Amino acid sequence: MFRIAVLLLLIASCADASQRQLGARSLAQAALKHQKSNSNVQSLDPAPYVYNVRYFEQTLDHFNFEPTVPATYQQKYLINDTWWQKPDASKGVAAGPIFFYTGNEGPITLFAQNTGFMWDIAPAYNALLIFAEHRYYGDSMPYGNQTFSDPKNLRFLTMPQALADFARLLSVVKTDLNAVQAPVIAFGGSYGGMLSSWFRMKYPHIVAGAIASSAPIWQFTGITGPEVYNQIVTGDFQVISSCASNIRNSWDMMTTLSQTADGLAFLSSAFHTCSPFASADHIMNDLFPYIVNAYGYMAMVDYPYPTSFLGPMPAYPVTEACGKFLGVSSTDPRAVITAVYQAVNVFYNYSGQQGPCVNVSSNEPTTLADAGGWNYQSCTEMVMPIGQYGGKDMFYPAPWNLTSIIQGCQQSFGVTPRPYWIEEYLGGKNIQDFTNIVFTNGDLDPWSGGGVLAQLAATLPSIYIKGGAHHLDLRSSNPADPQSVIDARQQIRGWIDKFIATGDSTSDPCKGMVNRSTVGASLVLVAAISGLGTFALVYILFVRRRPVGGQGSAFIDQRGDGPYAQFDAVLPPRAYVASRAPAREPGTYADLSGAASERASLNPQA
Repeated sequence: MFRIAVLLLLIASCADASQRQLGARSLAQAALKHQKSNSNVQSLDPAPYVYNVRYFEQTLDHFNFEPTVPATYQQKYLINDTWWQKPDASKGVAAGPIFFYTGNEGPITLFAQNTGFMWDIAPAYNALLIFAEHRYYGDSMPYGNQTFSDPKNLRFLTMPQALADFARLLSVVKTDLNAVQAPVIAFGGSYGGMLSSWFRMKYPHIVAGAIASSAPIWQFTGITGPEVYNQIVTGDFQVISSCASNIRNSWDMMTTLSQTADGLAFLSSAFHTCSPFASADHIMNDLFPYIVNAYGYMAMVDYPYPTSFLGPMPAYPVTEACGKFLGVSSTDPRAVITAVYQAVNVFYNYSGQQGPCVNVSSNEPTTLADAGGWNYQSCTEMVMPIGQYGGKDMFYPAPWNLTSIIQGCQQSFGVTPRPYWIEEYLGGKNIQDFTNIVFTNGDLDPWSGGGVLAQLAATLPSIYIKGGAHHLDLRSSNPADPQSVIDARQQIRGWIDKFIATGDSTSDPCKGMVNRSTVGASLVLVAAISGLGTFALVYILFVRRRPVGGQGSAFIDQRGDGPYAQFDAVLPPRAYVASRAPAREPGTYADLSGAASERASLNPQA
């Protein structure tokens, strides 16, 4: 009888916990209903958001015990507590949730300004906002102005180190604010979206849920073919029938002109270069990448209103660029090339910011600034295949060539890329046992080809946004938004409600029973009444202890969340790692077919 009483008490306790969760969900839903309307949002970028700038003394190397010089660095983060519900134990008031942005490959202020969705919904959730800068970007330089002077200084620029930064920063900030139990929702777009999803996978005891927008976590060798990215770019530029075809023909036209002095003089004049082109090599090595990058970036940020995220651009910049080819004779090389210059100027010089002449060797957005860090990551772990295949897209042929990439990386940084490491470390497509991650992608975004486009499990939803560009859903609400992105944001809020209501899955063993409480309680009762003490004991110790927080997390509550918990929080399934080679599963869109760029310009920044 004592055994039965204990079991009944356990079940009642978990049932009470479940009711508290339902109550929390109701409060979140009620808050959502009272959110203020966004109907008065301006059609341009909103006014700068207000935040406090802080620096955290961050550990430089989380995974070794040998001392480093320096041992720490100053990690920048931004914080806003305007709407946060501060904890008050005397009144029984719990801390509001924390919305945490996992910083990308650039200054964190850029992403804080261009992630208005977090700011829009924070009042409804009484949320604290934190934007954490990624190590080696912005002002978070471990070696100061010498960070990029020696490739050896870059050895701590890795994704696992960055995730460990986020985990440690959050743990300390939550303790300082007396908000240890506050649920954390991670947000990120592009590479930041990849990080937010991986943050949830690797640290489920710290992150209750993640919103991963335009996160190409499958843009890796053997998962997504290298032709996919530029096929999507080409599809975007078919908005006007003659646009993509004129661009496709322009490469041969420029190559032909580059063979003569007169042709080089024309190309220099047409593109208003600060220094004249001296040879055909300059056309191939400088001008062509300059043009390619403009097309790719315009496809990424093909937003329905003017923005300044990657530089000043009009609404729907792809349509604006394609308009330059209207009325142009496709058989007149000089007319087509003049239109090419005008088209790429939509990206590089829309507001005249480039000045009177063009330096075609500078082909990255000035707002991202720190391309050196991303080039290094592309040479180590972020080996994301992208190639150009001529007839399959609108670009000149430059197929993905891993051998060439390896050679370029060894020459530039003295490192050898590991093309399969991300897949081995994080599971590749075998991630269905993880939980509480929302993947969103827009069909205009070239990176969507490497994204999660279908729901993988009950709490791994995928939201596909027709007419959506690169992480449009994370931008502030705007009157020009298509209905698809408005609907997507509503769905995201619904998932945030659920993640906040269930909280951290490893902090309370009862939460492992949330989705099977009725069945579990029945099994325990039947076992106890039947005298099957062994069965009941096994159930309590093993079945019930497996939380819903994702694969591997059953063991996290036993280790606790001490300083070393992050080292092995979640590992990919052993069977998957063992079966990786030699045969590889075809990519979502196409098999690998050859391979790419003899030029090692590496990856466009995600």
